[in-house]
Amino acid sequence: MGRFLLIILAFAMVAPVAQGGRKKAKAGEIKENVYTDAKYGFRLTLHENWKPRVNDADDAARLVLTQRNYAIPTKYKDAPDYTKIPRLVVYVDTTSTSAPVFIDSLVSQNFKSKQKSAMVGELEFLQEKDITPKGKARIELAGTTGFFWKGQSKYVKEIAESASATTGRREYGNYGGAIYAVNRDQYIILFHVMCEWEFYETVVAEAESIIKSIEFIESEG
Repeated sequence: MGRFLLIILAFAMVAPVAQGGRKKAKAGEIKENVYTDAKYGFRLTLHENWKPRVNDADDAARLVLTQRNYAIPTKYKDAPDYTKIPRLVVYVDTTSTSAPVFIDSLVSQNFKSKQKSAMVGELEFLQEKDITPKGKARIELAGTTGFFWKGQSKYVKEIAESASATTGRREYGNYGGAIYAVNRDQYIILFHVMCEWEFYETVVAEAESIIKSIEFIESEG
């Protein structure tokens, strides 16, 4: 009997380790530069200048891409780490509202909800306090009418001249942000882009090549 209990205890100690060693399921997979999200039924053709990271299957932020060869503002040539690296986030959530209404609620300074609070952590441009809308329009994605919004935000950065310096310089600039959205059944697929404003057009042109490549496929759900 004592030996049997020892075997049971040993198994109980090993089981959690085995569970912890298992890889978590991913939100999608990338093959031949194409990201496929079977759960939500869509695929995207990626751009070679954007490095992808596929998140875990239970993450609303399905895919995060960062630009590989990004431009650095002249004012940061001696401190490149202060540059906002262009970032594209693919985010999926449930909704019963249309893409235009959903985006309007996201960018509204007055609207608050638990869903919006959860999204702001990933859609980082919405964390900015001084946002100026720069336009919005209906767009077409995969034969479906979607919506697009863009904005600009001001920032101030204190730049250290060196690691040991007690003083530095102050730099002013602007970020650019864009959100694309399209409804898919009871879900909304969002694309969020953020970068330095002076490179906005170039960054968005590359990001749009990914966004506009979206194709709807049969979902697992």
